Amino acid sequence: EVIGTFGLSLSDLSTKITKLILATLGLDAETFYESDFEKCKPTLCISGYSSHGKCEGEEALPSHADAGCVTILYNDETQGLEVRSKQGKWFSVEHAPDSFAVMLGDSLK
Repeated sequence: EVIGTFGLSLSDLSTKITKLILATLGLDAETFYESDFEKCKPTLCISGYSSHGKCEGEEALPSHADAGCVTILYNDETQGLEVRSKQGKWFSVEHAPDSFAVMLGDSLK
């Protein structure tokens, strides 16, 4: 029940962020969201990786691009998030423990 409620809250937040981006671009957020982003349904995915037992440089999760509209990532004390530049170079993203990172996915290119 707790995870379900958490997932619904993140879904609502994702929709609000997407509509704010559309409005910032000067579009009718409600109309444009319903016609072009309705298929961009939020999905709750729970992944984790441990800082223990991994060799330096070993991937905990395979590299990937977020295909959705908005990714909301909860950050615990484990560092490991990286982003790739257009040139293909990877950069570590430092974060505070118990924080959230909001990233835009490929569908908003």
